[in-house]
Amino acid sequence: MPIALGAFVIEDGYARFIDRTTTPAFSEELSKLAVRIDGLSSEPGKRAKVAVQAIVGGSSALDLKGQVAPFGELYADVAGELRNFVLPSVNPYADSAIAWTIEKGTLDVKLHYTVERGQIAAQNEIIVDNLCVARSKAEDEVQKRIGLPLGLIVALLTDSNNGIRVNLPLKGSLQSWAVDASDAIWAAVKNVVVNIVASPFRFTTSDYSLVVDLCGSSPLSDSWINRSERRVVCCVSCVKRLTASKVRSSSSTRSAN
Repeated sequence: MPIALGAFVIEDGYARFIDRTTTPAFSEELSKLAVRIDGLSSEPGKRAKVAVQAIVGGSSALDLKGQVAPFGELYADVAGELRNFVLPSVNPYADSAIAWTIEKGTLDVKLHYTVERGQIAAQNEIIVDNLCVARSKAEDEVQKRIGLPLGLIVALLTDSNNGIRVNLPLKGSLQSWAVDASDAIWAAVKNVVVNIVASPFRFTTSDYSLVVDLCGSSPLSDSWINRSERRVVCCVSCVKRLTASKVRSSSSTRSAN
């Protein structure tokens, strides 16, 4: 006989998560935690409504809503957002996983995850503001996985308002994700970085020579970045300089008038 629960409610709750497997240990607090689950049942396929709200770390807001069917074949359709999350708090993980630490920066993310018929699909609309990173170890996992060091990727993707805005879609078999999702995530991140950095540029070899002349000699060596990647870097640098110069020129003209 299925067991049903009409409603499960937590109001103004508090939780603290501690992971001592990292050095230093990672900890995060959830305050003003509000959880509501309606229609939870052990009947296979029966969907329950879920809503979660909380303050994360004292300044970040979490808001999730959706439906889940945890018994039988797993089903989930959850959407929500995380606002103003302070990124240096994840340094215990960043240091060990990618050999970089985050000196400053905040994260906003809107997400939508679905799990159905053994497949998972996710949409992540990510906004990072005022990001500053520093290498913590000699071996760079980001460069190994993507082909460029994280510091350079941040410089290339940051816009004139000191923000980074990307969409990161993910999909795959739930079974493979349960074993190890890291390869799928790295592949998706690499695809996003390559598309954002390279899409505005379609230059020939002669175009590249012109860009190098405009940008000055490249400080990047072939030992850690190949020629095509260096070409993109120089193109981005050139366009940023020309854009900034044009904006300053326009501002001066308006001031004179």
